[in-house]
Amino acid sequence: MSVSTPEQLARVMKARKNVLVLAGSLCDEMELEGKKLGEYAADISVKLGAPVAATANSIAALRANGAKASKKLAIQLVEMLRYEGWRDPIMPERPELLLFIGYPKDVMKALASASTAVETVALCTSAIEEATHSLPAGSQRQFADELEAILKGLA
Repeated sequence: MSVSTPEQLARVMKARKNVLVLAGSLCDEMELEGKKLGEYAADISVKLGAPVAATANSIAALRANGAKASKKLAIQLVEMLRYEGWRDPIMPERPELLLFIGYPKDVMKALASASTAVETVALCTSAIEEATHSLPAGSQRQFADELEAILKGLA
């Protein structure tokens, strides 16, 4: 795992051709400095031109914020990556990078550790050792600042 700065993460995300954003239930529930986590997920997805797998009840908020979101089960997407062919209509080609946002820490750890076939980015308030790239542990205020810096780096 690489603990990365927001600017480094933005460069990693921009450098990958096929990024898939996986948005969990905290996208609907968590608010950071007056902005829902789902708004950050949608903004990142739009800037990357990446589809979003809305794996909880976050699909309406993601779509309302401009994201190309589809309702999916996270573990099914992770499981499909273990096989040669990619057969999900959410995107035509197999993802090179999975970006996890809006999951509780333990769920994010499990999904990242199961996603060994691709690079992973974990965006949360905890450093996720199982992910290829992760933000450092910090407060919700720091997390909001880091997300803003990622968005600035994606511009």
